[in-house]
Amino acid sequence: MYLKKVALFRKHYPRDVVQSALILHWAKVNAAQISNIEKGANTAELLHSSNPKASEKLLDELTSTVDTVSLKDVEGAFEILLEISERRERGAVYTPRFIIDYLIAEGLRLRSRGQSVPNICDPACGSGGFLIGAADFLRENYGIPPDAAFGDLLAGLDSDESAIRQAACLVELYL
Repeated sequence: MYLKKVALFRKHYPRDVVQSALILHWAKVNAAQISNIEKGANTAELLHSSNPKASEKLLDELTSTVDTVSLKDVEGAFEILLEISERRERGAVYTPRFIIDYLIAEGLRLRSRGQSVPNICDPACGSGGFLIGAADFLRENYGIPPDAAFGDLLAGLDSDESAIRQAACLVELYL
């Protein structure tokens, strides 16, 4: 339902307006203080839309119809905001969480046994879903706090600057 709403919004509103409403909605549902999430430069940039009143209108609609929203939902919504031609051109693919979990577990299972804590790089990070999944894995299996994981062990690259901003925003929200 969430992603269907986002697809409808995309038809009627500019991308920045919808992105702002999505982040505000995630913050509201997850009891995150806007002043705290605005400390992240990428999140602050995506929060400020070209039409704040329209973003508030979309936020009201989301709040009245959607009770829960995860970062994975926001990541999927960011992808839906791309036109199909943009998705093809950029190679933007929403990776389901079970695939992320499988790739991380198998990759780490196959790595050299000599390493105690793995370094993980996603060379085509898109909006950051794999990186967030890797941070969860490192926390659950190695006891490494997410801020330490993103500080020292995780890296993401992408040729698309807007994808990097979205990934950085999701990481800021995650932390």
